[in-house]
Amino acid sequence: MGWTGEYFNGTMKEYQQHVLESYLSPHKLVAYNRKGNNLYCAVDNGTITYGLVILCTKDKDEFFCKLMDECMQPYYYGISTKVLNSLSDTDDEQSIAWRKDCRELIEEQKDKKHYLIKCTHVTGQVMYLNYAGRRYKKETKNKLHTIGQGKKTMESCKGNNPDWNFEIIVHE
Repeated sequence: MGWTGEYFNGTMKEYQQHVLESYLSPHKLVAYNRKGNNLYCAVDNGTITYGLVILCTKDKDEFFCKLMDECMQPYYYGISTKVLNSLSDTDDEQSIAWRKDCRELIEEQKDKKHYLIKCTHVTGQVMYLNYAGRRYKKETKNKLHTIGQGKKTMESCKGNNPDWNFEIIVHE
């Protein structure tokens, strides 16, 4: 399923409420949470309560949404424990795998370490980067395997930028 676009006069939060009220009918919304512009829902269709991810975005005056249920195994894992616990038991392999990934991410976030990376240029210029880690990336003492969306390792950053010195300060 692709994206559905429409002109909507309001904020993103108002648009998300509009989507919940108009796109889920006749099903019943049991629980939901927001994470960024995404909605994570427990939806009762009369037989089961399943997980639904709703992606929302805006371009100029047009809003867009995309609905994906858990059996599509979407690569979005921001569902809360409350919503996850509201879902019915299932024997669908994709749904089970998605729920497992969501629970793993919830556990990872409980113990996630935050890093402050001090970047010092040979000229003396200092820049600090905040980094909270990414899913499925391992942390080691001297390396940070992912920096932001660029997915560069500390080694490749240092190799590509020999004039910079990187120092990782671990924050609990």
